[in-house]
Amino acid sequence: EVLFTDLTFEFVSSFDNYLQSKSYHLNTIAKHMKHLKRYVNVAINKEYMDIQKYAFRKYKIKSIEGSHTHLAPEEWYKQTWETNLGIHVEIDMMEWNVMWEKIDAGDYDVAVGGWGPYYNEPSAILMLFDPENGYFNAEKMGWDNEDSKKFKELCDSAVNIVDEKEKAEIYLQAEELLVYNAVIAPEYLEQSPIYIANTVKNHPMSTNGMENWAAVDVEK
Repeated sequence: EVLFTDLTFEFVSSFDNYLQSKSYHLNTIAKHMKHLKRYVNVAINKEYMDIQKYAFRKYKIKSIEGSHTHLAPEEWYKQTWETNLGIHVEIDMMEWNVMWEKIDAGDYDVAVGGWGPYYNEPSAILMLFDPENGYFNAEKMGWDNEDSKKFKELCDSAVNIVDEKEKAEIYLQAEELLVYNAVIAPEYLEQSPIYIANTVKNHPMSTNGMENWAAVDVEK
């Protein structure tokens, strides 16, 4: 157990040395230190720590330029907005629980997060934006007008529809209201292809990527 009062310059430096002794890459160490620094900043803001004992005043996080062949989502946002819109963007990556605290407090300019469905049904995503009961409700999003009320009506009515085609049409109308009229939109879709050998039988795959290995068999 480590207390906030333990997070001195000496502690942080010794943690750096420990990670180096385990042959961690310099950029990996930097990532761990950035996470630690964010928690320390939050602790100081909440007055759990004395700002005079701020370890990262003396400890400097070191990293080297990577040589990756693609942009991470946050890098893509930054590049696109700065190039196309002329908006200077500073990226502040943080742990989920810290991010949600900032969102709840309204302490952000633009917040970007991701979500995946647990089952193959549009409401798994759409109901997050229910203006009354969703996590991203009207209070958080500022989406409180006739369109948001219509969105809720459509989502609520779709729950009781049995016909899959009719249900899908209603959810499509709700999705269009959300994407075209609210301050939110999907940005990218991540795909993870899975290759199955011909000798593998009874391997079902749902449309939302869930696997069930219970009935899988391999021919010899």
